[in-house]
This record gives sequence, structure tokens and C-alpha cells, in this order.
Amino acid sequence: PLPRRAPPPGTERYKVSVAVLLAEVLKLAICLLAIGPRAAPSELHVHLVQRWRDFAKVGVPALLYTLQNSLLFVALSHLDAAVFQVTYQLKTLFTALFAVLLLGKRLEPVQWASLLVLSAGVISVQRQESAASTTTAGAPPTGPPSTGGANAGAGEGALGAAAPSVPGMDLVGVVSVSLAAASSGFSSVYFERLLKHSKATLWVRNVQLGAFALPAALLTACFQ
Repeated sequence: PLPRRAPPPGTERYKVSVAVLLAEVLKLAICLLAIGPRAAPSELHVHLVQRWRDFAKVGVPALLYTLQNSLLFVALSHLDAAVFQVTYQLKTLFTALFAVLLLGKRLEPVQWASLLVLSAGVISVQRQESAASTTTAGAPPTGPPSTGGANAGAGEGALGAAAPSVPGMDLVGVVSVSLAAASSGFSSVYFERLLKHSKATLWVRNVQLGAFALPAALLTACFQ
């Protein structure tokens, strides 16, 4: 199950910037293979050099996607996997809002009601998680009483170091996953708008995204 595979909250098993960089390298390689070794040079010359104005527009979603990936890794290191999955569903709400604002789409009353139910569900999960964290933090220790001495003091210090403040960690995780959801919604709608007004294929568009995102991820990994 996902909760068992996710790292415990507050732990860091990898560098977030390096993970984002490797993901961008892998996506760019797959897109280049999909275009084909023969067609790639001519296609990329047309859409990256000759049509550079159209290429520059891709920089907005590219940088937002890079930021989104970093925020997702931060959220995963501070939230339980189940809470993360539920909260990240806010991207559906943000996508609908940006689709109305940027694409002029109209939503039916039933669709708006569904989005409100989704938001209410996310808030409910967050409140339950906050209540559980407060209860756990205020509960007295259930372990055997201390026998005193230097070993007891060392044990208490180790326990205090291993149990960071859960409410603070939850706040960082919730803010990170909420910003990632908003970034995902805006980037998706903006990218859809670019695809509708361009003759470039989806693979070429993804290469354009990688051309912006890869240097940004590389600089972040080098300076972190």
C-alpha cells in the first residue's frame, strides 16, 4: 500500500533537487526518442530556433512544472501519503477555475457542486488530521517509567530528537501540496491553450518544456 511505501514524515531519503533533475532528464530523453532520431533535428530547429517567439511562451508552464515537482517532494516528506493524495486533489478545483478564467469555459451547476464537495472533503480530512496530531502531541507517554541516571537522560534526548513537531510539519506539507495543486492547474490550462494555437506536436511541446525546465533544475541541484 502507498502509506507503507512512503517515507515517514520528517525524513529525507534523497535530495529533492536531484530527484527533480533526474525526472526532467528522463522525460526529455523519452520525448526525443518518440520524435525519432531522423526527424528530431529538423523538428527542433523549426520549433526552437525559427519560431522562437512561440518557444518562449512555453517558459511559463515549464518553470511552474519544475516548481510543482519540487513542492510535491517537499509535501511528501512532511505529510502522510493518504493526506497528501486527498489534498492534492485540489488540483481539480484549480484546473476548473483557471479553465473558466483563461479558456472561457462554462461549468454546469452540477460541476460546481462537485467541486465544492471535493473542497469540503479535503478540509474535513485536514481537520481530522490536525485533531489527531493535537491528541497525539498532548497524550502522556505510555512507555515504562524511567529508571533515572545517565542512560535515562540519553533516552529522553533521543526520543525528543526523533519526534519533531507534527503540527508545524503538517503546515509546511499542506502549504506545499496546495501550491503544487494551484501550479498544476494553471500550467495544465496554459499548456492546453498553447496546444490549441500551435501546429507543434505534443512531443515537441514537451521537448520545449524540458529545454526550460532542465537548466532550472540543474541550477537548483548545483546550488542546493
